[in-house]
Amino acid sequence: MINPFSKRKELRERELALEEKKAELEERKLKQQQRMLSMMQQEQSQKSVPARIAAPELLPAVTGGRSAAIAMDNCQPIYDYASMGLANFYSSFPGYPALAAMSQSSDYRSVAETTATEMTREWGQFRIDDPDVEDDSDLTDEQLEARKLEKEAQTRKRLEKINAITDAFKVHDIRSLLRKAIEVEYSMGRAQIYIKLDHPDDSLPFVLSERGVARGALKGFRLIEPMWSTPSVYNADDPTAEDFYVPSKWFVLGREVHADRLMTLIMRPVPDMLKPAYNFGGISMFQLMKPYVERYQRTADSVAQLVHSFSLTMLSTDMSGILAGGESDTSLWLRAGLFNKFRDNSGLMLLDKEAEEISQINTPLTSLPELLTKSQEQMAAPSHTPLVKLLGITPSGLNANSDGEIRVYYDFIAAQQEAHLRPIIEKISALIQLSLFGEVDNGIVWEFNPLYQLNAKELAETQEIKGRNAVQLVGAGVVSAQEARQALASDPDSPFNGIDVDEVPEAAMIDGMEEFDVDQA
Repeated sequence: MINPFSKRKELRERELALEEKKAELEERKLKQQQRMLSMMQQEQSQKSVPARIAAPELLPAVTGGRSAAIAMDNCQPIYDYASMGLANFYSSFPGYPALAAMSQSSDYRSVAETTATEMTREWGQFRIDDPDVEDDSDLTDEQLEARKLEKEAQTRKRLEKINAITDAFKVHDIRSLLRKAIEVEYSMGRAQIYIKLDHPDDSLPFVLSERGVARGALKGFRLIEPMWSTPSVYNADDPTAEDFYVPSKWFVLGREVHADRLMTLIMRPVPDMLKPAYNFGGISMFQLMKPYVERYQRTADSVAQLVHSFSLTMLSTDMSGILAGGESDTSLWLRAGLFNKFRDNSGLMLLDKEAEEISQINTPLTSLPELLTKSQEQMAAPSHTPLVKLLGITPSGLNANSDGEIRVYYDFIAAQQEAHLRPIIEKISALIQLSLFGEVDNGIVWEFNPLYQLNAKELAETQEIKGRNAVQLVGAGVVSAQEARQALASDPDSPFNGIDVDEVPEAAMIDGMEEFDVDQA
């Protein structure tokens, strides 16, 4: 006979055990909710904290154990003031290790390489520019002839100098040097070219004249990446001074070098308050591209994951053992393993007709290429680079072309050349002239070649139009034949460039040859 008290006790124990399990589940849910709430609060607090502006971390060997001699004893007030910006919307200096790591990605590196290549692709040349026009109205014929001979001798001398300077540019490989400097500046925000002169002390300044650079004193140029240098002396207390926040000396891996011996390339400078935090460099293009590249890479990873598992296979089977808390029941895991093992287009799938059912859910992939392309195109925005140059993406559609974008991009590159490359090239030219000739000829100037080059057909059509215009102007009496011939001889694209303007072919000689041919006949 079953004791009713024992049965009641057993039921009561089961009820208590069930209540304990429910209480345990509720406690777990509460802890999970508290954990999620804490994570959300922490994430919100991180978004509300401004980006911290601080001095960059450099290698100890850069300063050689010495401290920078600045006009202010402590830059921390500036860092604190600069840190009062928008919360984490604009990042602070990421550091040279992070920028170096970014340079290993083609998404970042392609912009630096493309821009550096375009800025030095067509390069340039030296030419004679003598703006001084002397009044020769009061000169006699003998004086005019003497001045003409003097001008011709001066022109020949300058042409010889131009050939020597051009050869020196090739010897020092200035074109490749500037291309690499642009790549370093784009990746790390600053590039410096060290002027190696035959002087014992690099900490002393030098004057860009025959006093500072003697003949044969120039030994070469070296590119210095920004992680190897930091300012030694700079003025930070007088905004009216020309050297305000402009370093006058630099530590270059423990050695103090005067700023006169370093040509610093910074294409995207930062405000004065951020210069110490950026090691007196600019904002690298990699830092500006970072949010765009991260969005694209995140989108590309998501698209790849969708393509990898766009089809979801579902097996409807008995899950009562797992849902009831029977963790020890391994039959379901064995069933899932068996399903995956024989899952193949050429295999055979066995299902329980009464208890199992198989179905598939496929993710639409039609919009993925457009999403990926749009995300990739945004990476070209910070650098102003057309997609056809950066990514090789050509416009689609009827009569679509990228000529307009290319012309605008070439105008941008030409402006960058004038703003950033010309000062360096002119200084290098002056250094080479002082080392070769002991003087600087101001009549020799540098000229960048146009980035857009006409093909043979376009060049022939252009010359034909120029010829017709010259004939019309001469026929209308607007210009003389001598002036038209001078324009033809000075046109660098003309096949008659460089002809002697004074040696005009005589029509009488041609008529005489025609009469001679007639008589012979």
